Amino acid sequence: MAARAKSEPVEPKQSLIIPPGNTPPELQALRSKRDAFRANLQYAIKQEEAYREKFDDGDELAELKMLEQRLRVDWYSKKIAEVEQEIQRYYLKRKAEKKETEPEQEKAKKEGAA
Repeated sequence: MAARAKSEPVEPKQSLIIPPGNTPPELQALRSKRDAFRANLQYAIKQEEAYREKFDDGDELAELKMLEQRLRVDWYSKKIAEVEQEIQRYYLKRKAEKKETEPEQEKAKKEGAA
């Protein structure tokens, strides 16, 4: 079996930073899940590289372990993408809620001023 090219670590994207005290629990849970998946992904990549070195020496067990780590890398990459989508949905939901409440607040201000 041909050895795969060395995997490059996934660079995290910069996103909106909310101070710790103001983070909604739902967003905090999503971020925590994403961070856990990223940590597991980095570990799986590291393990895959270690097994790849042994595989180059002809160890069959190392080949199986390397393939297992490749599956883990693929799985965690997929899970990170899913959580990123959930976070984006959360931001869109919050944005929609904010747009819904703004007209109501403006109407209340106009009625209060009249």
